[in-house]
Amino acid sequence: MVKFGDKVSYTLEGKHAQEKIVLWCQLYKDAYNIAYKVSAAEVMKLKKVHVTTDLLRAYFEQPDKYPFLPKSIENYVRTLNELLRLVAGKVSAEAKLPNHWNNDYYHTLSADAAIKYLQHLTALGFTKVITNTGFYYTQPITT
Repeated sequence: MVKFGDKVSYTLEGKHAQEKIVLWCQLYKDAYNIAYKVSAAEVMKLKKVHVTTDLLRAYFEQPDKYPFLPKSIENYVRTLNELLRLVAGKVSAEAKLPNHWNNDYYHTLSADAAIKYLQHLTALGFTKVITNTGFYYTQPITT
């Protein structure tokens, strides 16, 4: 998770692709102290979405776990709706649990958070399946 101090004071709102890329690269460098390498495909993706300093700061400040990991333009675009809800204050990243089994997400959680995630899935009707290599949860059967 990244915390921005007073050193960052960009107020640009990206309207054109080039402005959006400049804003992304500036905030990424401030957050991680390395330059971001932008691909042509990412330029096309960023061209189609809303980009502001506040949204990018909120994105970089999210914990480095599902769904905000890794920090990339592609994941920014993919998680933009969730990010807009977070910025609006309707949910917190910790309170929002996926309504499906995600093994990668499960393994990033602390012990307490993992228990809450499994309880959440059980409350949704998921069933635990034990295998030789571990376990997973299956969706409830609807008729």
